[in-house]
Amino acid sequence: MVSGQTLGRLADRLEIPINELTAALESDEAADPERIELEARLNDIARQLDKPTLRIALEQIAALAKTGRR
Repeated sequence: MVSGQTLGRLADRLEIPINELTAALESDEAADPERIELEARLNDIARQLDKPTLRIALEQIAALAKTGRR
């Protein structure tokens, strides 16, 4: 069992809100190694972008997410 303090530190280190981390850990998809790798690669790429380009990338990903929910 992981303590709340440990989850908080992990969320800080990953630079994501703790509620997103806990939701991801509870999700069935969290155990999918390919998804974990894809999200890590996406995060690595995002860290390399300047702020204006990151904003554009976020808008594009949000549009893709909307399309995928239909």
